[in-house]
Amino acid sequence: MGARAVVVFVQSVAAALEVARFRPQLPIVAITGSAMLYRSLALAHAIAPLLCAECNATAEPRNLITKAGAWLQVQGLARPGDEVVLLTGSQTTDGKLDTLQIVQLPA
Repeated sequence: MGARAVVVFVQSVAAALEVARFRPQLPIVAITGSAMLYRSLALAHAIAPLLCAECNATAEPRNLITKAGAWLQVQGLARPGDEVVLLTGSQTTDGKLDTLQIVQLPA
């Protein structure tokens, strides 16, 4: 697909590890609003944690992509207009990931 990264909003370490166990050949950016979860994710292999204080379970995917896109650009991993895979969970699945979208990073 040409995606540059996998961006996932997580509420538990288990959700991030669920993505990492597939060993994608792309960077995995795990966004969380919890400082404690952020620190735990920093210890996980192949996961780049990103702390986003204003991000929560009801955060708009556009806000998640904006935060992750800015981080990816600073790291030199992506440019505006590049595509990323966005994984999110609906409120009805207790934080389990159930939605996959291919989105473009904003300019």
